[in-house]
Amino acid sequence: MLLDQSHNTELERLLSQFQHNHVQLVDHIEQLTGAISMVSLLTSAFEVELVLKHMLDTIIDVTGAERAFIMLRQAENEVPVIVAARAWDQNEIDEADEQFSKSIVNHVWHTKKTAITVNAQSDSRFGHISSIQSKALRSLICIPIVQHDQVIGVLYADNRVTKGVFRESMIPILEIVAHYAAIALENARRFEETTHDLNMSRRQVRLLQIQGANQQLNDPLSPRELEVLALIAKNQNNAEIAEALSVGISTVKKHINHIYGKLLVSNRSQAILKAQDIGLV
Repeated sequence: MLLDQSHNTELERLLSQFQHNHVQLVDHIEQLTGAISMVSLLTSAFEVELVLKHMLDTIIDVTGAERAFIMLRQAENEVPVIVAARAWDQNEIDEADEQFSKSIVNHVWHTKKTAITVNAQSDSRFGHISSIQSKALRSLICIPIVQHDQVIGVLYADNRVTKGVFRESMIPILEIVAHYAAIALENARRFEETTHDLNMSRRQVRLLQIQGANQQLNDPLSPRELEVLALIAKNQNNAEIAEALSVGISTVKKHINHIYGKLLVSNRSQAILKAQDIGLV
């Protein structure tokens, strides 16, 4: 009889342990699924602002965070600033609620090590920090975003109501996400620079084309007349042109008459057609 009771107790213990392990496994799988989804987005998209928002929403969903931020340093020795912030309800966080522990962010920034606490109020490492007490922070995690061995930002999430939200087992997954966030940000920066350089090159080529076409006229248009012609081609009226160029309407009319004379036309429609035909617009 005692043997049967002992067996039952052992079975109950094993069952309880199995259920606990099962819950942990399911939870871990959900975290991995979320991480894989985020990494896929981060490495394939150039609209980083939207991707970072999705990333923060997923982090909140899989960790139980109340809020999550991405902070980046904009220049050398500059305080990190929030570039993306989300709340548990997938809404933007207003400026008044963008409060976090700068001391912990700075600690992570300089040590390059993740900081996690299940109850910041009683944590001996952070309990003395005034911002922890004043902002009533409880669960908190802060992960460095490292690029070329340099910290460029942090991933910060917290819960001001519930303690024990974040667990050590979450750290490897979130560090992987932070790593790919750094890659995405670098790719986006390079894409933006390349796009800017390409647009600059296109504008320079177009300017040379216009200058070449203008020189073919017997009486080339002045730089101001070229500006007025470009606005005429955009169907702006005299008042709109005057406002755009910060000149009087009478001045605009004078420029337009000069344009008509140099293009050998008598109205706006003819001026646009002639300008398009010779490559001035």
